[in-house]
Amino acid sequence: MNRLRTRGRALVAAGVTTLLLTTAGPALADREIITDPSRDALLTHSITPNKTQLDPTMKSIDIRRTRINHGKEKVRVRIDVRDLRRSDHFVNYALDLKSRSADGHTDAFRVVLEKGRGRNAKVTFDVITERSGLSSKCSATDYRVRPFVNRVEFSVARSCLGNPSWVRGRVTATATAGHFDGISDVGHMDTWIDDARRAKRVGSGYGPRLISGHYIF
Repeated sequence: MNRLRTRGRALVAAGVTTLLLTTAGPALADREIITDPSRDALLTHSITPNKTQLDPTMKSIDIRRTRINHGKEKVRVRIDVRDLRRSDHFVNYALDLKSRSADGHTDAFRVVLEKGRGRNAKVTFDVITERSGLSSKCSATDYRVRPFVNRVEFSVARSCLGNPSWVRGRVTATATAGHFDGISDVGHMDTWIDDARRAKRVGSGYGPRLISGHYIF
């Protein structure tokens, strides 16, 4: 009987602890998760730019799932693809952002992870909006390339974005490869693209407003 009584008290204590953990603490940040269809990367040839075709073999940009998180200090994105381990192409993973700054301006930014072979990569940050007070020289970015779980992650500090009250995001992945015909040395470029929102695109393809907060990503 003592054992049952002790076990009952332990279960009650665990339940109270769980309740406290789920109700206490800072508010969660806004985040958006998109699941994207597989094998839907589009291929375009530079010699026939108006024609596209599905290319199920392009695995490194075949987005399966994305997650954008607007946290207390950073905006982070996580991109899962079909296979990141084998790719001889130059690949870009881009996060386009629209935001509303504290002084009421609506701005646009682009954060790109440029990936080479293996884990070699770099992150570039660009300000699309032309107004004073914003600079593309922001170095407060970081990234992780994780080939064995087919995932890339990168982020930009909210201070680079003017500490916005909200952001809207759009994720795309692209790859390029050049070819020559071997006779006239005339080259052409193959371009692949996968848009995480293409299957359910609305307007510009940007997601809903994500409000800043605090979340362990």
